[in-house]
Amino acid sequence: MNWQTILDRYNDKDIVFIGWEREGQSFKKFIEKLGKPRSFRFIDKKEDSDYLVNLQKTYIENQTVVFKTVGVPGRVVPVPYETPMDLFLEICQTVGCTTIGVTGTKGKSTTTALLAHILEVADMPVVFCGNIGKPVLDHVEELHKNSIVVIELGVYHTADVHRSPHIVAITNLHIDHIPYFGSLELYQEAKHRLLKWLGPDDYFVYNPLSAMLASWAAETPAKNIPIDTAKSVDFAKAKIYGEHNRLNAVMAESIAKIIGIDDTYIQKGIDTFVAPPHRLETITKINEVTYIDDAIGSAPEATVHGLRAVTEHIGPVSVLFLGGEDRSYDFTELAYTVESLQIPHIVLFPDTGDMVAELFTSDYQPELLRTTSMEEAVQWAAKVATPGSVVLLSTAAPSYSLWDGFEVKGKAFQDAIKTIRCLS
Repeated sequence: MNWQTILDRYNDKDIVFIGWEREGQSFKKFIEKLGKPRSFRFIDKKEDSDYLVNLQKTYIENQTVVFKTVGVPGRVVPVPYETPMDLFLEICQTVGCTTIGVTGTKGKSTTTALLAHILEVADMPVVFCGNIGKPVLDHVEELHKNSIVVIELGVYHTADVHRSPHIVAITNLHIDHIPYFGSLELYQEAKHRLLKWLGPDDYFVYNPLSAMLASWAAETPAKNIPIDTAKSVDFAKAKIYGEHNRLNAVMAESIAKIIGIDDTYIQKGIDTFVAPPHRLETITKINEVTYIDDAIGSAPEATVHGLRAVTEHIGPVSVLFLGGEDRSYDFTELAYTVESLQIPHIVLFPDTGDMVAELFTSDYQPELLRTTSMEEAVQWAAKVATPGSVVLLSTAAPSYSLWDGFEVKGKAFQDAIKTIRCLS
């Protein structure tokens, strides 16, 4: 079957897309170019606070087709809906290309990007898309039966899929996204859903240190590939570093070997890989102080990994930026790590900055700055940081208390650094 026949079911239908930003714009371009809908419109709470109520009133079965963006939980949508990701996976299966879906609480972006880079180095016909910021439907016309499609899947994607990629990889599982799903169990089940349609010719690649992932592996009929968590990785020429990136590289290597990629290409890929922005990204050095943007460090475990990696490979952290949206994280290990490193200066952003500070013992008394201003925070850091040290943005909580996503937070950090560079 030609994949375009899939779109016949949308012919002469009224298509409604919930959410109008990047994913929505991508879908509009796709369906208006390749489909034949009767009409297309966006709905969004910013334009209409009763948009879901009004959707239910105007929905006509067999005439209205609803798609939704990942930012809207499926449980609140009052009518049947579809998603761009599910449609893309269906198209991939129809084309017959190989699909690789990488997910996990942390590490999925770096793992996916590294895997795609290794495949490119090996001159494979790779299509790289997904949660990394590349809407999947933008790539449909590139697909052919020999394509290797590498997809970063966020949990909002996996919650709504109705098919599994040929290779599913899960980096790890931590507590996250509780407000969206309502409970830890529902969050975990949303990740687990990606394995539901795996068959005996498919693969599940996972970190066996997670007891839950190991239990999922025991249940699936797919070929199980636990990564070797003790395996060393040669980072001598690499631009990435740290224990967490070692595990990311081991997972990318394990997937690449399933595809049949030679060790030489894997190592060359690691040597030449540049991580996506805001992931332990060294921005500049001013007055012998290194400024590192780890805005993606939006959970306690990620910040702990970042602190350890920076301390070991770059230098001591003299200023750490902490705090963000409250998602009921446990900051105990983070507070212990910060105190054990004796970080002398800490910026505390709402809502969770003070929650971490309250866990410090009386023996540890860092200088604190409570602020909602990134510019103020960076200017203060420039005054108190000591030569040879690091100023690290890794907030251990999501950005949404002050910023619309980690990219916006990271850009604010980098923009503020430009102002102190001009003053220095």
